[in-house]
Amino acid sequence: WQLACRHRIGFRVRESILGIGNDVTGRTGDVTGTAMVTAGGLARATFRVSLDAITVNGKARQPQLVQSLEVAAHPVATVTLARTVTLPAAFSSGGTITRTAAASLTLNGTTRPVTVTLSARRDGTAIEAAGSLPVAFADFGIKGPREYGVFGSLASNGTAEFLLILAPAVSG
Repeated sequence: WQLACRHRIGFRVRESILGIGNDVTGRTGDVTGTAMVTAGGLARATFRVSLDAITVNGKARQPQLVQSLEVAAHPVATVTLARTVTLPAAFSSGGTITRTAAASLTLNGTTRPVTVTLSARRDGTAIEAAGSLPVAFADFGIKGPREYGVFGSLASNGTAEFLLILAPAVSG
């Protein structure tokens, strides 16, 4: 299976300015990846995200994000499934499943184990998967932006979010 035409990956981080909370969100469709689905489950999956293509709150690439993620040195984040995720028989006939899966996340030049929460369903020949994984910035050496000063702050963790549509790979 390979990534089909519709996919979005992004992040959500809580910020506070003058005591008012808000979510900062980033999104990109610049994602590549593959997955191997067998009769027993999702056996392998790897997805790569181009970090320099992320827009923040709908605006073009933000200098703070580029600096915090050290995008010049580490332009790609990678999520790789660590072990097979079992899929029940109902999944083959269109049933929705929700699972947690062990994976590794490579971000900012550091690879760490993470737990991915995902919901997936079979839609004809495609697989639709949506989910999230928590990211503690200190685990990846990510420094917050300096622009907040004494009047604001950015949370020390965030959530990576995804919506992926997978289609069978074409042999050729």
